[in-house]
Amino acid sequence: MIDTPRKARYVAASLALAGALLLLPGSVSAAEYTMDLGATLPKWVKKLEEHRYRSPWDWDATLKWLDRTYAKWEYPRIRIVNKPGIKAFHLKNRKKKADWDGINVYQLESGEVRFFVVEREKEAKTAPKKSGK
Repeated sequence: MIDTPRKARYVAASLALAGALLLLPGSVSAAEYTMDLGATLPKWVKKLEEHRYRSPWDWDATLKWLDRTYAKWEYPRIRIVNKPGIKAFHLKNRKKKADWDGINVYQLESGEVRFFVVEREKEAKTAPKKSGK
């Protein structure tokens, strides 16, 4: 039989370990996100067409999620439209080996927020030029 103080220390250490494991990067399962071309989207997005999704949140909540998921210094935002009342920007993916070039995020007049995952164009590989010798 384990004495009470020792048992309390064991339980406290077990809970601390479990809490630490939850905070480790990569401990979140892929089922908590939707992936398209390797781009991470919220779990509850609704697919509308190929590479086009409806956000489960309003504009401000969507921006908060994007800021937590995609750091601004690593994934810069480029304004698409510069008119009053229109909210739209392109989240640029700088990683050259990724299948996605960026994500267009925009708000419709109805207030609905949408994502469009932009596929990266495949570079055509050219054959090396032969010398005339």
